Amino acid sequence: MSASSYDLRVSPQARATWIRAAAGSGGLNFEASSISGPQLEKVVLRLAGQLKSGDAARSESTQEPIRQRYCVVASEDPLSILLLCLAALRAHHTVVLPNNLLPATLQDLRQARLDGHAPQGAHPLLDDRAVDQAMNGQLLESPPSALRAQIDGDEWAVVCFTSGSSGVPQAHHKRARQVLGEAQFIAQRWMAQPGGAVASSVPGYHLYGLLFASLAPFFAGRPLLGVLGCPSGRPAVAPPLRTLIGLGQASLLVSVPAHLQALLATEPQLLARVERVFSSAAPLPEAVGQQILALHPHPELVEVWGSTETGGVATRLNDPGGVWRPFPVLTISQDEQEQLVIHSPFAPGGAHEAYSTTDRVALHGPGFRHLGRTDGVLKVGGKRVALQDLERCARTHPQVSDVVCIALPTPGLRNQIIAMAVASQDLTVSALRSHLATYFDEVVLPRKIRILAHLPRTATGKLPRGDAEALFVFPESTTLAPLKPRALFEPVMLSPLEHIQQRLEQAGFLRFEPCASPSGHARVLQFEVSTHGDQLWFQGHFPSAAVLPGVVQLRSLVEHSARLMWPELGQLAGLRKIKFKRPIIPGDRLGVRLTHLAEKNSVQFDIQWLGSADASASPLSALLPQVFNQPAPSEASSGILTFTGKA
Repeated sequence: MSASSYDLRVSPQARATWIRAAAGSGGLNFEASSISGPQLEKVVLRLAGQLKSGDAARSESTQEPIRQRYCVVASEDPLSILLLCLAALRAHHTVVLPNNLLPATLQDLRQARLDGHAPQGAHPLLDDRAVDQAMNGQLLESPPSALRAQIDGDEWAVVCFTSGSSGVPQAHHKRARQVLGEAQFIAQRWMAQPGGAVASSVPGYHLYGLLFASLAPFFAGRPLLGVLGCPSGRPAVAPPLRTLIGLGQASLLVSVPAHLQALLATEPQLLARVERVFSSAAPLPEAVGQQILALHPHPELVEVWGSTETGGVATRLNDPGGVWRPFPVLTISQDEQEQLVIHSPFAPGGAHEAYSTTDRVALHGPGFRHLGRTDGVLKVGGKRVALQDLERCARTHPQVSDVVCIALPTPGLRNQIIAMAVASQDLTVSALRSHLATYFDEVVLPRKIRILAHLPRTATGKLPRGDAEALFVFPESTTLAPLKPRALFEPVMLSPLEHIQQRLEQAGFLRFEPCASPSGHARVLQFEVSTHGDQLWFQGHFPSAAVLPGVVQLRSLVEHSARLMWPELGQLAGLRKIKFKRPIIPGDRLGVRLTHLAEKNSVQFDIQWLGSADASASPLSALLPQVFNQPAPSEASSGILTFTGKA
């Protein structure tokens, strides 16, 4: 921990296992192959060479030296992200970790003013495809003499982003001593003994995944474990954990509560096969921790508490729901608002500068209990209530599998109201409200409650603020928040159609079915969806006869779908020739056709009524022929949306 510089070279003694996906008669098959340390070092030199040649080209085109070099690295795979980061750092680039791998996010980051100035040409992007090319010898090596072997602890090493669970994702610039220093601490504390590789269900671009599944095993000399893509070139094809633990001979597992909960329900024997399980990025329910410890044999359970801003702060060892013990390299205290204050070498100011968090704690000897965030405490009707307390209470209901509670701004004297969404198969709103009323005063109970099959969490188990708000009110912003992957341990790099399906399901539409475009035309998108009476948009619009608002048609069905399909569109700029010809009511089946007019940077849309699942569900059904004095038109709405285009 006292090192002032960090060695970035791959040791000749290092070894790695690549698991490659190959198409077979029964689907994907996974094969393991070993890679030596010198081979890994060659991959790093080739990736660094790619960056150096790009720097030279950019400098020549701008006719001036590059001020600050950044490189966006994009991969879910822990070994790939390690090699990409080593290459970027050795080529004197600061690593930029995206908060998701959506094409629009990566495009925005490449143009981002990361140092307060417009970039001198787009920031370079290195991803799984570059790793594959380097592995196959398609990239030229950079001479080691042209690269640095070490990085000073005070140099800027990484730019990472918060998940967005408490608002818009925020960028945090970290020095080498913060990121690499913490990785060395993790390696010394939990990976120093010889053992197997580290399997991970956490995306490599997430700071927790980078530290525990990539950098720490690298510094500890543990066997490294990675996944190469399909022959088709689709990046980040993730095999099931059983393959990683089996073929990769992994003895440690880096995961998040949502994944561990799913593993307990589907393949608990996998948890019994590893020696140690790390859990972080979200609170681990006490009951889930106890289930892990009830396995025979059971792994050592290490819960890690921290944040993007602070790095790791404290752990709990085989003690679900117990007291958090701070890392031995930092000290903790408490201010007058009961907020945790830390002195940590991994925090922005280093060990000699106090860093105040927004977390309320109760000190217990050398440790603490977490009471919730101070920005999650509201005063409603003169009574204070913590949103996390409401969440904890909801989780105690046997039919609740997941929950989120947020404060929504509202006009009037209240200023904000409490809203809660839970994941459950059979629970009713009234039953949940009765359960909460057993513990809380009526005045602080959530004013809005939604019950869903699942909550749209990200691959790390977080629920971005924007996605949480979208469950209750249609967002005014056109910003696209990270989306939940289709299923546990499947690829997060989804196709545009898969992202569109998730966005529409999040907005409450059912039975999404893409349709073939005419002659496979890439500029035409066609799909079908259905509405239903429980969709939020129908509530109160209107009380006597529910109608889907026009803004929902324009935002959910058209704008968001178009921007996911064609990220180059940019932001919404205007509307033209908008026509609403037929009300859309609960139970309607809709056909949506979007045509990208590239020369005008516009999208023409047409929404057709295809039928109704229950014509008697709405009083409007019988009235439509009378309103139109003839059978109602099949065209529900049409028009053109114009966009700004990418800068």
